Amino acid sequence: MKLFKYFTYSEIKEFSKKLENNNCYFRHPKSDFVKYLGQKTVNKLIEIGFLKDSLSTSEHWDYKEDCYKFTKKFRRVYNFMTTPFWLWVKIYVLNFYWFEHKWHQLRIACGHHYDWQDYEGVDINNI
Repeated sequence: MKLFKYFTYSEIKEFSKKLENNNCYFRHPKSDFVKYLGQKTVNKLIEIGFLKDSLSTSEHWDYKEDCYKFTKKFRRVYNFMTTPFWLWVKIYVLNFYWFEHKWHQLRIACGHHYDWQDYEGVDINNI
């Protein structure tokens, strides 16, 4: 069965693992994507909207060449393929951190004071 028009589930899982094993994450130079996946696969990923161009910046810490970065759709697929299932469920499905955030907001509204609130410029609503 072909998923996403061009690739099967096992093919997507295979190149997600390849990218993970070579530390080629969210944003990486174009040459690395081509080296690890091949030009044909990269072109198909761009065509179906899994990768997009990300121009280099003049920052000293940034890559000195143009990059590709994952789109939101591919980030979700990539995380599903490379993250252990129960961790993926906890983070992306059950979203415990959203409940914890709301719990902290409720406690602050009721008068509780956390130690981290003593730092300047810290606001739970800007997280």
